[in-house]
Amino acid sequence: MKLNIQTAAALTFTAALSGCVTMEKKPAAFDDGHSLAYNIARAGGLETGIKDASAPKNSNTGMPESSMFNTASAAVAYANPTAGMSNAQGLGLNLIASAIAPNSHGARSSIVAWMPASQAASAEEAQSKMIDIVSQSLNESLNKQNLKFSKTRKSEKGTSFFIEDSNLNCESIDQGSAKACVIYLNIFKPSKTSTPEFVKNGEKESWAFTSSHGFYYNAMKMEISRTSSINTLDVVQNTSVTLPSWVFIYSSPNDTYIDRSKKKNSMYPMILSKGNAYYFVK
Repeated sequence: MKLNIQTAAALTFTAALSGCVTMEKKPAAFDDGHSLAYNIARAGGLETGIKDASAPKNSNTGMPESSMFNTASAAVAYANPTAGMSNAQGLGLNLIASAIAPNSHGARSSIVAWMPASQAASAEEAQSKMIDIVSQSLNESLNKQNLKFSKTRKSEKGTSFFIEDSNLNCESIDQGSAKACVIYLNIFKPSKTSTPEFVKNGEKESWAFTSSHGFYYNAMKMEISRTSSINTLDVVQNTSVTLPSWVFIYSSPNDTYIDRSKKKNSMYPMILSKGNAYYFVK
């Protein structure tokens, strides 16, 4: 009898494990109480230091003036979204930027993506393809800006781009890291999950490249000389133009520069997709 009980328990345990393996996680649903930028960031594992500002209410209807934030800002205005906004709207975005806590997800730029599951047979293959996809777009972005650069050979986790342009005070790495301008592309193995409802990649399942880890997160990490005038926001925005629509770049004002030599950072946190900027305003 004891043996039968143990056998039954073992079978029950095995069945439970089997159920866990085959159980499908429900796709992330869109939270109407937050912006599209917020929804994308949270689905991609970005939680700390990520929040929305409230759009001011329309004086005639009493409803939030949020429509302009839930669609992409024109690419030509991404660096200064306050053009055409009320003072209150601009203040809301400024408050977000100033409130980002150090060492939070919001304090560092990162990449989140949902590659259609059919594009790779394994996490390793998906990782390799993702490195190629982002590397190619970054390569095109640097060429578009007529920047002189070299890059290392592709490794398991990415590649590095060395920008050498004396006009921008980006010197050779041989002269020391303090004078160099380097972009480290880091991509880690994804996990297979249900595609969020608001990510349109044509498939129910995706290889999800999330960036919740404190160190091992997907990103184009930019180590830029303090004397350089290179506009890294332009680099990131131009990179996003040619990326697939299921790849999103979170750009933090903490490490995205308009001109670092003048201590001028980008103004606001944003999600970049296909060259357009989405802001954290609900």
